[in-house]
Amino acid sequence: MSKLTEVYDTVVVGAGPSGLQTARLMAEKGRRVLVLEKKESVGQDIVCTGIIGKSVFQEFDLPRTSLVRDIQAVDLVSPLGTTISYSHSAPFASVVDRSLFDRNIAALVEKAGGRICCGFEVNDLVVHPNRMDILCRDDKGETWTFRSRAAVIATGVNSVLKKKLKLGASKEYVNAVQTVAGNTGIGRTTVYFGNRVAPGAFAWAVPAGDITRIGLFTNKESKAYFDRFLGKHFPEAASNGAREKTRYKPIVQGAYARTFSDRLLVVGEAAGQVKTTTGGGVYFGMIGARYAASVLEEALQRDRLTGKDLAPYEKQWKKHILREILVGHYARKIYSRMSDNQIEKLFILAKTNGVLPFIRENGNFDWQSDLILGLVKKVPFLHSLLQ
Repeated sequence: MSKLTEVYDTVVVGAGPSGLQTARLMAEKGRRVLVLEKKESVGQDIVCTGIIGKSVFQEFDLPRTSLVRDIQAVDLVSPLGTTISYSHSAPFASVVDRSLFDRNIAALVEKAGGRICCGFEVNDLVVHPNRMDILCRDDKGETWTFRSRAAVIATGVNSVLKKKLKLGASKEYVNAVQTVAGNTGIGRTTVYFGNRVAPGAFAWAVPAGDITRIGLFTNKESKAYFDRFLGKHFPEAASNGAREKTRYKPIVQGAYARTFSDRLLVVGEAAGQVKTTTGGGVYFGMIGARYAASVLEEALQRDRLTGKDLAPYEKQWKKHILREILVGHYARKIYSRMSDNQIEKLFILAKTNGVLPFIRENGNFDWQSDLILGLVKKVPFLHSLLQ
């Protein structure tokens, strides 16, 4: 068994935005940090629309070179083809190159002195009284043991390590699928609703420069719905020759009960830090990373890394975003009960009774709970779906 002689302060398992941001913040505090990533490179094979809130770059001090364009207006298409063209008072989100977005954060990790090793699959984490052993295998089949004072799980939807450490796994997922086609001529981000389109959720087409990201997520099996959606709305992309490989991904719904243990924290989608309305995990995962780095740094300074010492992490992140996660989950449950006729009725109401001005005044791409609860009060027929 090969071993590195250096002992790290923190080893982060997973090089998505939340794991990389945690590593970056720890490295910037002068900590010895290692990131282990199963894929061959950071940003490889990502299933993501690439839409993030406008505030992300400033709030987390991130480079803007991954930004493709801003979003201020979207088209919403009902089951019967009714279209609402919604324009917000200002740009509310950005389309980014997600692969470059992740690589930019990786560069910040390395600039701060952190180390990133790709092609390393972590198989187990073993807790000892004075350290954590991270057992893994590289892409050549060789086994490694990395030693650290603490570890952070940021493996996204993969729950193998959490199960081994008895942290549990989410009981609910939705299924996402996406492909990338050439320029389809679509002018702006378009979202499609309906039970024949994507039961329990929605489909999308997002123009991003000279390409269009086309996808959907649903609480049903996604492939058949996606094939039908492509054939109806984007027949030119229905053939594999007109688009990139279609990629599939489950998305966690709802926060995990426990995201800490002795010498261990869990961040990002691995912790359920996902917007349950849209399935987006970047913003909430970055918030989780901020709390993880803060609590971990304090614990390292005191050299006290028991579960009790790391428990404030969970209390802090849940206080900040758990309401958003639960209300979003609640809203998607309501939506999942709606028939296509009810969805159509909601579209008609939105055009006639002041719903759009209400959204324009109260809408926030990243913080949606107040808007959701306000809409439930404003649209009477939604109350019957709560019974």
